[in-house]
Amino acid sequence: MKYLIALLLLAFTSLGFSQNSGIIVGKVLDKELN
Repeated sequence: MKYLIALLLLAFTSLGFSQNSGIIVGKVLDKELN
């Protein structure tokens, strides 16, 4: 049961990280294009 919770936490953190990095990349691309 504990490993399921750990997997869920890992999945959520990786999703949040990918979303944040996507936002950062978007901001950098906006600066480069403008």
